[in-house]
Amino acid sequence: MKKSRIDLLHACRNYLQAHALVQPGQSVLVALSGGVDSMVLCALLRELSDSMAFRLAVAHFNHHLRGADSDEDEQFVLRMAAEWGLTAHSGGADVANWSADQGQSVETGARILRYQFLLDLAEKMSYDRVATGHNADDQAETVLDHFLRGAGVTGLCGMPRRRDRIIRPLLFADRRWISAFAEQHAVPFRRDSSNDDQAYRRNRLRHDLLPHLQQYNPRIRRTLTRLSGTMTEVDEYLNAMAEKAFGECCIQDEGGKIILDCQLFLAYFIILKKYLLRLCLSKLVDDEPFFDHALYDRALSILSGTGGQAYAVLGSRVFIEKVGKLLIIGRRPPPCAEVRIDRLQGTFPLWDGRRLRIFMANETLSTIRRNQDKKRAWVDGDKLTLPLTLRPMRDADRFRPLHLAGSKSLSDFFIDEKVPRHLRRRIPILWSGDQVVWVCGQRLDDRFKVTAETTRIYELRLAEQCESEIGI
Repeated sequence: MKKSRIDLLHACRNYLQAHALVQPGQSVLVALSGGVDSMVLCALLRELSDSMAFRLAVAHFNHHLRGADSDEDEQFVLRMAAEWGLTAHSGGADVANWSADQGQSVETGARILRYQFLLDLAEKMSYDRVATGHNADDQAETVLDHFLRGAGVTGLCGMPRRRDRIIRPLLFADRRWISAFAEQHAVPFRRDSSNDDQAYRRNRLRHDLLPHLQQYNPRIRRTLTRLSGTMTEVDEYLNAMAEKAFGECCIQDEGGKIILDCQLFLAYFIILKKYLLRLCLSKLVDDEPFFDHALYDRALSILSGTGGQAYAVLGSRVFIEKVGKLLIIGRRPPPCAEVRIDRLQGTFPLWDGRRLRIFMANETLSTIRRNQDKKRAWVDGDKLTLPLTLRPMRDADRFRPLHLAGSKSLSDFFIDEKVPRHLRRRIPILWSGDQVVWVCGQRLDDRFKVTAETTRIYELRLAEQCESEIGI
């Protein structure tokens, strides 16, 4: 009996130290459901806390899925925390209704709300770590579930030992070992009847599919956890190689936009290109709900084309564009709000951080015609009709470029001017009624040019931009 306790205690200590899951002086919040795994975890950490010099507290999240049983779980956890002299926190939510409103399964909704509660609490109360009771059998089930869903290398890693604040100190121990410890050392716990409910996918994997697979491989759980370890090693290596590749081919990383050397990027192995793309995306967005095989395959298919131009939207928040020898990956900006101009004098802020200045001028026609500065334009004030409008391009917009016969679509104009596609709907366009006056920083409309008959001249000037926009 004593040997089992010492083995698990020492194994837990060794696991914590080998993977640097907890450091001396840190505080650990245990996610305590009241089940056998979390109760054993809490008992182990409580015994190790003095010798390893960390502080311990517990938190319970009431899912309100099992009526009175859920409330009794909460009271049990609070009572045990008091007996053990540990600070306890509790919270809860109507998981079933929230999941239905969000179009999520109850399992997914429970996980989202539980982790949200734990991480918010840890942030608010300054807990360094949040420890969960996931074990080796949970890991095997997770890997199998991810495999069935078509996961790649990262998905087959299963649950990481640590991600940010979350740590899983029992991933090395199987359910039988943990249960034996609880029985031999009288660790109290609650039994959750929902763990046997076949309505939940995880339970069907545990009670139906895995026992069936054991007929073909009696050590299937160990095989799956070993696969998790192997995939974790591969994933760590590929992430390190992606970091190295990023350093080799990154030209710019600022302002919500990353620019890579496209030739170097395309020379990497396919799997490394996918990891490099994922690294770039992770720098641009906070989470990864849409980082899947289809996204990477689509992006690489577009970028591998023979043409010098390519563009795609990834998910809803990121674009990727090939412009000659450059590969641009960036956050999609919010929609541009129209700016109404009611007077022909003043400074008007633009959505890209620049400002448009309008003021009366007295330049000569020869001076105007010699101008080479695209940020300045002069217009015939007699042809302007207030209010003026600033807005980005729309699909059917056309104008008459200065010194060119006839009209041209703004889309074709931007293509001819080699304006990257991700910038075309960010460029401010000044309108008078339904006519373009100035494609700001690009070209004046011929109908508003200054002539010898002009009596009022207004200068349009783009102030210095706050961030790189049209130039690459």
